[in-house]
Amino acid sequence: MLRVLPKPDACKGCPRYGDGHGFVPDHIEPGSPVTILGSNPRGDDEQGNRADGFQNGRVIYQPVTPQPFIDRSGRDLRERFIPLAGLDPDKLSYCNVIKCRGYEDYDEGKRRKTDKLPSKKKELHAIVDHCTHAHLRIPDSSRLLIAVGDLAWEHSTYDAGSITDWRGYFAPSSRFNVPTFAVLHPAFLMRSRRMVVPSYSDWDRIKRWFAGEWPKPVEHCPTHTDRLAYIRWFEAAYESPYVVVDGEWHEDTEQLWTWGMAYPHAGLEEPGFVGASALQFQWGTATQFEKDQFKADYRRLIAKVPIVFHNAMADIMVGQRNQGIAYEEYASVQDTMNAHAVLWSEYPHTLDFLDSVYGWHNKLKHLQVLDPALYNLGDLLSTHHAWRALNKDFRSDPESFSIYTNQSQRLYRPRIDNIEDEGMAVNKPAVLKHFATYTARMNTANQIARAYCGYPINIASEKQLKQWLYKIEKMPVQKDKDTHKSTIDSDAIAVLRRIYYDFDADEERENGGIDPDAALAALDDGAHPVLEARAMFSNSQQIVSHYLVPLLHPRYRHYFTKDKEHASFEVSDEPV
Repeated sequence: MLRVLPKPDACKGCPRYGDGHGFVPDHIEPGSPVTILGSNPRGDDEQGNRADGFQNGRVIYQPVTPQPFIDRSGRDLRERFIPLAGLDPDKLSYCNVIKCRGYEDYDEGKRRKTDKLPSKKKELHAIVDHCTHAHLRIPDSSRLLIAVGDLAWEHSTYDAGSITDWRGYFAPSSRFNVPTFAVLHPAFLMRSRRMVVPSYSDWDRIKRWFAGEWPKPVEHCPTHTDRLAYIRWFEAAYESPYVVVDGEWHEDTEQLWTWGMAYPHAGLEEPGFVGASALQFQWGTATQFEKDQFKADYRRLIAKVPIVFHNAMADIMVGQRNQGIAYEEYASVQDTMNAHAVLWSEYPHTLDFLDSVYGWHNKLKHLQVLDPALYNLGDLLSTHHAWRALNKDFRSDPESFSIYTNQSQRLYRPRIDNIEDEGMAVNKPAVLKHFATYTARMNTANQIARAYCGYPINIASEKQLKQWLYKIEKMPVQKDKDTHKSTIDSDAIAVLRRIYYDFDADEERENGGIDPDAALAALDDGAHPVLEARAMFSNSQQIVSHYLVPLLHPRYRHYFTKDKEHASFEVSDEPV
């Protein structure tokens, strides 16, 4: 029996009012210290079906009053994530920005309820404005607002940026005058399993915030114009176990602006926070005398102390062009990007991502234009904290440390200063091998589709595929978010594939796409032949056209980094 609630009079006039049913009120717990803010309710939230567990592979539901976060993803939130923050799920308030579900067209004029948000921004904003003014009230007792998902984050922070960029951080400002923290929605984590572990770290930060342990304040950073601070910094840096370095320059001209440096404080082997002391040399405004003095001091430093970069190649090459200091002058170069790629190959390796997992300060990456000096200081601190954490991982994984030392780091050594001019040699036999593999997959995809359809359909033809999927098979028409016209792009194919077969997108991506054996196994499990064929064909075609064909051109005896070919490499693959 469904327990759908009628919508109150305050909902009248909203673009989503519909038939006046399906209201999901917020659950306000008296005295709650934390409010969980989601985007919009799911089907089980609307119908009052609380997911209480599993039995024989099926979800067990209990009837309750409709409320936010009682579906399967809400159960994950309450049982897996909220306890990591040291919080009792039963003592929190749960709210949504939008209090009801919408409708979508799915088959020639038919309509059904959907969890999806409107694709048109104007319509979405009208719904949000009406619903939040009529219903959304954050309890006065809340010391913290946790924004779960895109819309909740966008609304509560005046659209501070993507939640994937801000997860694990506090917003710079909040609509509700309450500290607002970003986390990924558990429903998203069901689709993107690789982000589950980083999300554990996000929720742990909330626990540390309540304990007063995170985020740490950022200390003042002197520049080279403070001569006493400059002298004292170098004196201490000469005796440090390592120094992190990060440069800032003009992207097009590579004219250096700032050369930031920081050495760690004592206690690196102890658990918990260890700070760092930084110094910024403002290369863009320094006199020639100051530059000459700095180069002498810096050369003494790098000849003795290991230097840690994030993406060392970029900084060293810009440094050489502006300072005349070559790679060979460094006694030891370490790189957090390379280290993280070896230890955690499935994750992004940007400094932004590393800081979201290892950092001890709130986000500073958004300040590149507003406060370049603080932005650079943030990069220095992020690199320091990441290197300390990655070193700990290496001590637990000596085989990965061996790969990092004997393979990854050696890539820097052969003529790093001339690599853009001389290029990197292309392994043509390896390219040809991959070319044969992926063109064979394209042929197999065509054969599967033609065998199923009974005529020589061109799986690459958008027109033919739309005709088959939407007109003949009567599948739900997928529409482009911008043009609102029917589409068979990769997102559309993914949605249609899930109707027949629950595939793992991350696993497919890590495996370099769908191979014929995987496609046939999927067909045995109920996957649709045309959809699987299209997915295999599209992925293989992109790899061939974007990555492999350019490298087969006669001019690519060497690959030139300035050509910026799109490329994707796996550690286990034969180098191309």
